[in-house]
Amino acid sequence: MKSIIVIGGGLVGAASALRLQHAGIQTTLIDPGDKRRGASFGNAGHIGAEQVSPWSSWENVRRSPRSSFLVGGPLDFRWRDAAMLAPWTQRFLAACGPAAFARGQAALAAIL
Repeated sequence: MKSIIVIGGGLVGAASALRLQHAGIQTTLIDPGDKRRGASFGNAGHIGAEQVSPWSSWENVRRSPRSSFLVGGPLDFRWRDAAMLAPWTQRFLAACGPAAFARGQAALAAIL
């Protein structure tokens, strides 16, 4: 019989371990942390599928100038690297269009 070790007993780790067991794989789940204080502690395990939204959105583009100056913020990068980021930025902006945004939203909703 195949065996596997899953490290991390949070929502994703526990769900993965369960799925592996259902597939007939001997599974060992290792998590040294306090289960009462895991990632889903504050939301009681609720997964907000109604709030699924891709990060590539025009709303986030509008916020980006302000966010760019926050150390540790969502767009924390060095301005001297801006030219290197240009290809990624171009793809990101293309993903902000209505059709691409809708596809991203559908893809994220499907995994929840």
